[in-house]
Amino acid sequence: MDNVNTTATVPQYPTTTPPFGEYYYSYSSSIVGAQAIYYDHEAYPVNGKWDIAGYVGVPSIPNLLPSASSDTEAKMVFTYPTIPLAAIEDWDGRPLPNQMVVEYGMGTTPVLCAGTAPVAIDFSGVNGQLLQPLPAGNRTVVYWYDSCLLYTITGGAYPFINVYDTSIQSDVNNLGNPVLQAAVETHVVPATIYLKSATGTGIPGALVVVFDQPTMGNEFLGFNITGTDGSITPVDYRIYPPATSQLPPTNYYVVVYYNATGAPLTWQEIQQAVSSGEPLYLVPVFENTFSIQRTVTATEAIESFTLSNILTTANIVVVLSSFGPAPGVTLSYSVSEPECPVTISTISTPATIVGYTYTVSPLVPSPSTCTMTTAIKPTMATTNAQGQVSTSTFVVPISPFTAQVTVTVQSWKGIPLGYTYTYYVTSSNASTPIQVSIPAVELTVTPVSASGAPLGTELR
Repeated sequence: MDNVNTTATVPQYPTTTPPFGEYYYSYSSSIVGAQAIYYDHEAYPVNGKWDIAGYVGVPSIPNLLPSASSDTEAKMVFTYPTIPLAAIEDWDGRPLPNQMVVEYGMGTTPVLCAGTAPVAIDFSGVNGQLLQPLPAGNRTVVYWYDSCLLYTITGGAYPFINVYDTSIQSDVNNLGNPVLQAAVETHVVPATIYLKSATGTGIPGALVVVFDQPTMGNEFLGFNITGTDGSITPVDYRIYPPATSQLPPTNYYVVVYYNATGAPLTWQEIQQAVSSGEPLYLVPVFENTFSIQRTVTATEAIESFTLSNILTTANIVVVLSSFGPAPGVTLSYSVSEPECPVTISTISTPATIVGYTYTVSPLVPSPSTCTMTTAIKPTMATTNAQGQVSTSTFVVPISPFTAQVTVTVQSWKGIPLGYTYTYYVTSSNASTPIQVSIPAVELTVTPVSASGAPLGTELR
């Protein structure tokens, strides 16, 4: 205030619905300023004004700041009744930061996500602690990350993800009551994804990208390299603490990549690509979906996917047309793979954001961005007694991507041939033998005499 020898208008909360007006501007709080001692505990409102002229404080109440006629401002502090809730946790009781918490009151407007008449919006920070105490209300809802804000901004185009709600009695019974407890758990669970071969063994060294399908990664985006057992725990690094798998209930999309050479990827390769800003060039070998349900019985999401032909060999069978398998055929083969650029980068985040952010681009590989690279250089081989040759191991891409196997038949029994064929291999036909057919004709030999007449004629 510019002049202490004046009066201050009592701020009015814009609602006539008890008890919220009284909660936010209640005279049961400590009002620091002139004559606060007279009005601090009076009913709401107190004749609309305080007289702050010449107030010098009350020695028995040290929390009140004294003022005098030479002061240039007066300070008023308001408090409100709060609920005990102070922290948000996941299903396993681990800290769950970067969550949005909304306290709803009575009334039908305004509408925010899953409720009406919001009276406070809060967020969980480091270790899942709320940034501010929540006022008492009628309903407490925890929304995953910024899904409620995104829902609001997009006019409902992207769904919000409700991970705790006191209007659902099972949430209160099983996850905690914010009116009685300092922390509540949520429908956010750790997850493990397994990649297995057709024989059931784990596939190590694959890059797995996991993102929420409804918002294409805006609400969850994680990646990792499969270990020796073929598993990953997807982690969204926007959520703290780092390396903690915490997935909300929604639908997810999985994309898996592998080196064109068939060599397992390492985490060091990922880190190097991130630090250099250069894309990784990898073969897409798997795509699928899974879902995590909002349930009070889940402890962990376990997903297992079978990649039947991620690494394979091509069985080449050479046949003479109309005569069957041809042993002793000399041929060469080579394999080309579709390499797709995958860029993983970090985003500088404000100091207020708890975690740190990675982006993966593109989330879903497109054939238009991929180029063919040589995975197996031209290799010479000779068919066995059954007319067969097995190639070296190569990676099989997911459809519509294809590996190209080029076969050149060099010769058979010393006869130069030089026929070249190209075959396209995907996970759907990788186990089917490649049949190479070379032309053959039936030779009819008729013996003749020195004069050129058939031998049978001269003998007569």
